[in-house]
Amino acid sequence: MIDNYDSFTYNLYQYLTISGANIVVARNDKISISEIEALRPKNIVISPGPGHPSTDSGISRNVIKHFAGKVPILGVCMGMQSMFDVYGGHVSHAGEIIHGKTSAVKHDGRGLFKGVAQDIESTRYHSLAPELTSFPPELALTASTKHSGVVMGIRHRRFTVEGVQYHPESILSEGGRKLLENFLLLKGGLWTENPEFGVGDEKAPKVEADKSVNGVGASPHSKSQSKLPTILDKIKQQRLLDIEESINTPGKSHFNINESLELDLAPPQISFSDRVKQNPARPAVMAEIKRASPSKGLIAPNANAATQAKSYALAGASVISVLTEPKWFKGSLQDMRMARAAIDGMANRPAILRKDFILDIYQIDEARLYGADTILLIVAMLSKEKLVELFEYARSRSIEALVEVNNANEMELAIEIGSKVIGVNNRNLHDFNVDMSTTSRLADMVKDRDISLCALSGITGRKDVEAYLEQGVDAVLVGESLMRSSDPDEFIRKLTNTPAKEEDYKGPLVKVCGISTITDALVAKDSGANFIGMIFAEGSKRKVTLQQARDISLAVKNSANASNTVFEGVHSSEYNDTWFDYQARVIESASRIRPLLVGVFQNATLEAILEAVHNVPLDIVQLHGNEPIEWTRMIPVPTIKVFHISGSDEAHQLLNLRQSGYHSMSLLDTAVPNSQLSGGAGKAFDWKITKQINTHRLNSIPLIVAGGLTPENVQEAVEVSKPWAVDVSSGVETQSKKDVVKIIRPRRRRKMAEKKDATRTLGVGELEWPRKIFHSSIGPLAIGLYVSKISMTHILRILTITLLVILVIDLFRLRSTTIGKGRFANAYESVVGTLMRESERQKLNSTIWYLLGAIISVASFKRDVAIASISILAFADTSASTVGRVFGRYTVRLPSPPFAEKKSLAGFLAAFAAGAFVSWLIWGWQVVDGGSIAEAGRHSLDTLSWNASGKLTLPSLMLAVGAISAFTESLDVHGLDDNLTLPVLSGLLITLLLK
Repeated sequence: MIDNYDSFTYNLYQYLTISGANIVVARNDKISISEIEALRPKNIVISPGPGHPSTDSGISRNVIKHFAGKVPILGVCMGMQSMFDVYGGHVSHAGEIIHGKTSAVKHDGRGLFKGVAQDIESTRYHSLAPELTSFPPELALTASTKHSGVVMGIRHRRFTVEGVQYHPESILSEGGRKLLENFLLLKGGLWTENPEFGVGDEKAPKVEADKSVNGVGASPHSKSQSKLPTILDKIKQQRLLDIEESINTPGKSHFNINESLELDLAPPQISFSDRVKQNPARPAVMAEIKRASPSKGLIAPNANAATQAKSYALAGASVISVLTEPKWFKGSLQDMRMARAAIDGMANRPAILRKDFILDIYQIDEARLYGADTILLIVAMLSKEKLVELFEYARSRSIEALVEVNNANEMELAIEIGSKVIGVNNRNLHDFNVDMSTTSRLADMVKDRDISLCALSGITGRKDVEAYLEQGVDAVLVGESLMRSSDPDEFIRKLTNTPAKEEDYKGPLVKVCGISTITDALVAKDSGANFIGMIFAEGSKRKVTLQQARDISLAVKNSANASNTVFEGVHSSEYNDTWFDYQARVIESASRIRPLLVGVFQNATLEAILEAVHNVPLDIVQLHGNEPIEWTRMIPVPTIKVFHISGSDEAHQLLNLRQSGYHSMSLLDTAVPNSQLSGGAGKAFDWKITKQINTHRLNSIPLIVAGGLTPENVQEAVEVSKPWAVDVSSGVETQSKKDVVKIIRPRRRRKMAEKKDATRTLGVGELEWPRKIFHSSIGPLAIGLYVSKISMTHILRILTITLLVILVIDLFRLRSTTIGKGRFANAYESVVGTLMRESERQKLNSTIWYLLGAIISVASFKRDVAIASISILAFADTSASTVGRVFGRYTVRLPSPPFAEKKSLAGFLAAFAAGAFVSWLIWGWQVVDGGSIAEAGRHSLDTLSWNASGKLTLPSLMLAVGAISAFTESLDVHGLDDNLTLPVLSGLLITLLLK
């Protein structure tokens, strides 16, 4: 017996020994063929074992090859798989994973199964099985599971070589002892030597396996049809039974489903086809929630649908596909409900796809009620009539279905019925083979049609989708790879080739509350407050009347020269923002126009709140009491809901704090015991509680911190809690009057902290000093080489060698999938990376374009012109970008086109000054007083003839070169890098000028 390192070897040994066998057991890597021959075995057993027979069975396969036809050979579990593999078959996933469970097995009653009862219960421990499409002609199928049709036994047609997939030696397997006794009765290596076992008897019953895994079944729309059922057929049969059971369950009937839909209980829909087209990055990603599959077995059995959905959405998925089939994919409608709930409230939420085997209109209504925006219709399992019925019914429910095809016939049918979104499944559902070229072959059929094409199955990374993009594929569906990924966000970003969303904390906004006079309001505005809070709560000493609030509102708006329409023009984010992140972005954007007016209410009536919103009018309402959260949906402006903290251990008690779709922001304030008012006592809570609230990455929300903030502690509060905004009131007042200094100090400290943070990130930061110093140093270096009269050939050689070294290293960094992400990349970025912009980390270093521009200049222009163009590159580019960033906000932007985007007049003038300076450096010392530039002919200007005096010539040259420098630095030349265009264009124009 060959032991494949499996504990069942002991059970086999026991059963065979009881039956009279004298056994020698050898591990699969501890014996050779010659040593086995020396034993002169009468029978050979290949034991079960872990792994795949082609890689983990040791000598087992060679034993089968050598001894087949000489002695009887029995293979158990992996032993049988080894036999199948030896004769050319393929062993892959069984379509189900069984460990320690029994299945009824049907067999042919011949060979090892002679005298064994039918439908025996057999113990199974396996996830692999033979692929029926690769069944070798030398082998015969002898047994299969009664219900799922998985191969349970094979036999060589001539040799006494037979195997079983299940474990006859298990105590739960029926007829196991009989089967092993039959094996010991075999003699010789041929079945003709054992006629009593009936092998070759055509009258004996035959076993037909269900070709459920990698079988040969075909679509009803394909040209050929297998007689054998496939996994698709089995799923279809099961789903029909499921539908019938569900319809007959009280409370789940089609009548009940429709009644719920008529009550508008289904969540709001979005257009699936529009959502696929809308995605700014291509391809749109359809991210799938899938716990298991027939081809792969269990993938992520413990996955939480809501967590996966939110993770996918935040990563930028356009569609979330939820498997709702329970038996083979371990999904449910509850999964889809939870996935939908997790993304509700997002400003640009993904569409929800019910990924199932839709066979009845009942499932369409069911999907709609549970939150689906679209459904999947698989052409391969529907007749044309049924496909049309389901497709048209879905449209009657405003659902645009995703129609799945796998071949040209199915594609023609999908186009014929008017599909707007067609998915090409790269996995053939009849044999489960994946062919990544399937989408490519069918892409031309929808070319120039208003149809979104999606590639489904088998996509594991960016390389898989790049070819599809060239063929016009709009979306890709990714399931298993995403479910197995430890970082879905990074995976989806790499698929779409989009940068990571920046999570830089810029410090809090400021809300000044308790404003009751116009003077205080304007002081708050001028000091930089983002929000002005007016209290309408009864009992507050800072309570304002509607008239006071109107006067303050009018004064603030007039002072800011802004109207009520501050929220206009704020559009959806390119990211799938959560409800709270989107609200924060919209409100923050509006607060830059003018301070937003916040009305603070505590346990007022809804009517009173609405009256103030309308009459003041208010920009935001703050609910400071015990108002029902549902009111926030009835108030026509954003709302802030206050949650009161009475201790450091109450994070878990903040009911509805993260409830999407209701209040816009959450404010934490200190609870005041035994007080009519719930805030304004000037007491701080433990700010660390904010970290407890925002511990979950997917559930983090922007927070406003209030309560006891003073000029002395506000900085500490910000550092500890990292709030979105701070609310200051009692800590910055003196005798109910707003103290200007105390209002400004929190704001000034925040600004100082921002400035401190900015200087801390110098390097590859906002001002990029190392990169600018490097660029600027090229100018003096070039002039130094010019003065020293080093040959231009030598300069060209130095520049070229430097370029090639950096280019090779940079390409290696970008192309390498391992070193490009490891120590090499880190070391490279530590040295050369300081010369790069942050945006260049995923593309070529702009230093390459810088050197290329210098090389072209040296090779193309005369010595002094080349040095001038390189110097302009060094000084003009650096001065323009630096001055533009610092002072650009105070000057107008240059029109784009013809100028590049975000070019300012400040940067333009800086480049002009740099060009004039360069011309003075290069030619100023050559101009003899009272003479002409021609007198410097010995310095290469021998062809120049200029009649103007030297005193006039130099300023003219400085003005001209300054203009050339400014325009070439600012122009957008077909999107080319300005490090390349700036020296080349300036050199060309200076040459023409001098001519």
